[in-house]
Amino acid sequence: MNRPVVSLTYRRNGKRVVKRVPAIVRQILLSDSTIPLTSEEKDKLFKYFVDNRLTTQSYERQWTLDLLRKRGAHEVILKFGRRHLFVINNCDTTTKLNTLSKTDKLSDNKSLSTLTPVNIQNYDDKEITSNYIHGKQPTILLKDDVVGSELRTFIYSLISMRHTRELETFMQCIISQVSLDRRGRTCDLISGVFNGLMNLAHEDPETASKHKINDATILNRWVKWVILLNGSCEFTSYTNNRDILRRMLNYLTETKDTDEENTLFKSLSEGLDLVNKHQGITASSQFATTLIYLASYCKNFELVEQLWKFKTENKFPICAVDLTTIMRAYNYKGKFNEVAEAYELYPEAHHDVSQFDYLLLAHAKTLSWAALKQQFDALFGIGKLPNIRHYEIIMYSMALLGNAKDIDSLYSQFLRRGMIPTYPILQSLLQCHYKSSNPTECFEQFRLFEKYSIKPTAATYTIMFKVYRKLNDISGALRLLKVITDENNVPILEDHFIIIMQMCSRITNHLIAREIFNIMKDHYDITPGALSVSALMDVYTEAKQYNDAIVLFDDYSKRKTIQNDPDRISIYTSALYTRLKSKDETGCDAILEEVSSSNITMDSKFYKYLLMYMVNNLKDYDGANDLLKKLINNPKWTSKANTSHFEVIMDAYSRISYYDGIFQLYKLMTDNHIPVNSKILYYLVKSTFKVQMSKKEDLTSSIEFVDKIMTNSVESNLYTSDSKFHPSIMGWALRAVAKYYSPKQALEMLNRYDKLFYDQNTRSVNNKFSLMRSLAVLFAELGDWEQFEIMYQNIWNQLERYEKQPTSTIPNIKLRSLFVGIFTYKIRHLKQTKQLEKLPELLNKLKTRNFVLDNSTWNQAILELASDEATIKSALEITNEKFIHGYNIIHKNRLLTKLKNQSLSTMNDSWFLQKKTENPNSFIPTLYLESETFDLLYKRLDSYLNEQSDIESILKELIEKYGYFMKSYLMSSKHDVRNWDVIERNHHAYFHELRTIKRVIPVLKF
Repeated sequence: MNRPVVSLTYRRNGKRVVKRVPAIVRQILLSDSTIPLTSEEKDKLFKYFVDNRLTTQSYERQWTLDLLRKRGAHEVILKFGRRHLFVINNCDTTTKLNTLSKTDKLSDNKSLSTLTPVNIQNYDDKEITSNYIHGKQPTILLKDDVVGSELRTFIYSLISMRHTRELETFMQCIISQVSLDRRGRTCDLISGVFNGLMNLAHEDPETASKHKINDATILNRWVKWVILLNGSCEFTSYTNNRDILRRMLNYLTETKDTDEENTLFKSLSEGLDLVNKHQGITASSQFATTLIYLASYCKNFELVEQLWKFKTENKFPICAVDLTTIMRAYNYKGKFNEVAEAYELYPEAHHDVSQFDYLLLAHAKTLSWAALKQQFDALFGIGKLPNIRHYEIIMYSMALLGNAKDIDSLYSQFLRRGMIPTYPILQSLLQCHYKSSNPTECFEQFRLFEKYSIKPTAATYTIMFKVYRKLNDISGALRLLKVITDENNVPILEDHFIIIMQMCSRITNHLIAREIFNIMKDHYDITPGALSVSALMDVYTEAKQYNDAIVLFDDYSKRKTIQNDPDRISIYTSALYTRLKSKDETGCDAILEEVSSSNITMDSKFYKYLLMYMVNNLKDYDGANDLLKKLINNPKWTSKANTSHFEVIMDAYSRISYYDGIFQLYKLMTDNHIPVNSKILYYLVKSTFKVQMSKKEDLTSSIEFVDKIMTNSVESNLYTSDSKFHPSIMGWALRAVAKYYSPKQALEMLNRYDKLFYDQNTRSVNNKFSLMRSLAVLFAELGDWEQFEIMYQNIWNQLERYEKQPTSTIPNIKLRSLFVGIFTYKIRHLKQTKQLEKLPELLNKLKTRNFVLDNSTWNQAILELASDEATIKSALEITNEKFIHGYNIIHKNRLLTKLKNQSLSTMNDSWFLQKKTENPNSFIPTLYLESETFDLLYKRLDSYLNEQSDIESILKELIEKYGYFMKSYLMSSKHDVRNWDVIERNHHAYFHELRTIKRVIPVLKF
């Protein structure tokens, strides 16, 4: 008989306190946890907790086990656990329990399983050991009130003491008892044991080897436990099985990080062999499929190939996921011929429609689409009609070219023949309409998947994410991500998150991008690759968070996952772009030096920013041109010149008005069959107009040039890389024609543009800032102020619609210059409609919303405000804040430079000129009072003072409010202000001090 319950603890003021425990035991339990137990202390604890056969309650056990764990008393924990956590029946493995009942939850606060066996005795650890020696496996039953924390402590002690055989027995019994009700907690337990064993194997390999603990045996145990839990160890969806796969994925990625001699595959193959030996070919094949999927998930395609070879050489069954994954790996590594070979060899695995994505991509890389189309057309001539496979291949080839007209015609023919669309057919339609810059049509094509009950793939959703990117609809993209997550029907890829982060670059929302990046890592367990890190860096750069971008670069560039990434150059490219945008030439040189010294292969995008560095920072236009020609002509270079490289140099030429250079670059493009894009067309159109305007010729030929470009674009006669005519091209041309030639002609150009590119019921200006701005200029030049005001208000309405979107958590800094070029017309509008009193409010609105205006517009605003007595103080306030400062800096530089050139020795030591010499780009204000504005403002202030009855009191008020401006104004006597001589006499001391020290003097001295 057991003795009565002896409570170990009781509560006092909310705390548990030891009671009714012998003093020596209490002293051991509560002593310093950093000191290991002695043999004598262990014996005393054994005698008290084990030999006395105490009956304990759950909270008492938890308290005791926690103290023992802190002391590292694993032997005591094991004996305590066997006695107080389990009921053990000494029988062989064929013995069955008569009664089995289960409770609800497995958690730290709820009991595990209530097991009430019939006639079960308690056995001590000697009897358990005896059972192992004689080949008997006891039946172990959890007590009804055991909680998760107790069980984890017990299991951890089993691992620490290397009791692997006993660990297997306990794990199998626990899994079989609680897995049905508490699968999630059981998964946590399996993952925790797997992780603990792996840590033991890697941290103390010598000791682990003695107990036959290595990667292979641990993998074998994991498979055994997972099959016991799940009935299978084949998993092909990380999202659905994150709880059981997380530790295995970590094992693959972490071992990959430290892998030097292919030890990862060696361990996995040994583990697969062990599983095959002990659990059969089915379990081994299933586990190999899981490993192939996880290796692909973390982009370790070398491992995918090795595991695929292992399966095929061992003649394991090949399932659809195996085939899909190896086809993806072959495409990623450029082994396009092997894609089709694998697909043909395993027809029994053709159950995944996404396989055709990889097959067609491989065909696109290895076959002549012109020959395929010729063969396809010839089928009709010999009386043999093409089958579905022919349609799939040809339509996919058209999709790659964005040939929407032909592909729609072919699809109509396909339907007329009574054929039912397949996945490749619908995917080709979607791809083609995206490629042809018709994003709204893509939604109609996407609905066809549901209409024909065809399951979209990850590649399908990738296209849809790109559609949302074209539409700048980040809210829609996030909704799509939620749909995919909720439905769990396709894997979510790193590429999907990259596209969303690229959208964040456009709206400069680094907060959302950072959240997306963290969700990708933490929720979807996708290890960031170079491309996703690069995407987040680009968002930081566009949002002018340069330090965050560099911190991210410093953090990830040294990681082995990035160093082993074939796209490693992308984060260096983004780092170079960050340094360029932050005007850090030293940082640019450091990035270039690191790339060169590390022998990292440069890609075309890196060369683009290298060219930008050469033309913008070094002003080395000849060197940039030489590099461009090497990219074109050098056959040994993996990167070739593309459109973006020409953009960079054309942009630099445009800023220095070297239009002949732009035409020469365009000729170089055509000579080398390099396609144009909208930016190239923009520079061509702008250069054409600028050349004609500089010659003071009419713009007829330039207008005809734009019309020809539009016509060729619509008729697909332009060799372009993006298949679109961007509104900014027409926008710039419209403004130029309206301002410098004929507003009526500009309106005709807009109508022509509408007719060619848009539905007649939809104006081209809808939601497009570039065209709304152009139309505002057009109406202003026509003098139609009513229509101008409508268009101006439409711009604000569109801005407010953007700001009301859930994703507009921070302002889009790319829109800050939206009113440059049109606000000057708003000033004219207010003047024409006699509403100048509204101008200060409008300027303040722009200022508070962080919009910027060019210096000329500000000067115009200052003059208009100063022309009216009611608003002149607003003009003085604006001038005092910044513009008079810029004016003074410019004139100070001119004066000191003039004096220095006159060889006055005192000027050689000027602090201002020394700083200018050290950094020629310093002290160059972007906003300043122009000389003409300065003179007119002085005259209007003279007139304003002449109209005042008490000039001295007004002067005092102005000095107090606008001291910096008034200092400049009062530097000389005002002959045009009445009675100024009297003011000079009355305040002679003030004026003398002001003009002597040339500093603002407090108004109290006036």
